[in-house]
Amino acid sequence: MSTCTCCHQGQLLPTKLDNGLFVYACNACQGFAIDISTYLDWRKDQPAVQASPQAPEGVHYAHRNQRHALHCPACKRLMLKYRVHAGESPTIDTCLRCDALWLDGGAWAYLEHIGLHTSLTAISTSAWQSRRTQLNVSLRRNAEDREQLGDEVYTQAQQVLAWLQ
Repeated sequence: MSTCTCCHQGQLLPTKLDNGLFVYACNACQGFAIDISTYLDWRKDQPAVQASPQAPEGVHYAHRNQRHALHCPACKRLMLKYRVHAGESPTIDTCLRCDALWLDGGAWAYLEHIGLHTSLTAISTSAWQSRRTQLNVSLRRNAEDREQLGDEVYTQAQQVLAWLQ
């Protein structure tokens, strides 16, 4: 057993998720570490899902992400943090040295709910992160436009844009 890399209070215990994936789960914060080779073996038996860096309508991530950099539970090096969607969404922490992943408590349930639990390796690609960044800029720009124009004028402008396209 080792101490949790995220909360530093719980222990990482070997656990099998409901869908059969083997992880090391923290008994305090409910986050968990996944070995990438174990994940890839598990994923072979899962149905293919079309993944997108755009957050689905009406689904919200209610948990808080850890803002601080995490150390890999296996090798203790710093992990890279990848945000799943534009806006509020879970992050996946990745160790490039030993191919370990970390998901904060609640992240797996969110990803499973929206069908991205079989796409963890795609989320850390430059193509995914570039598209996510573009979407984030677009969301921010839309929010700024709505604030400047007001709800009614903004909605009318969006309708005109949709009609023109």
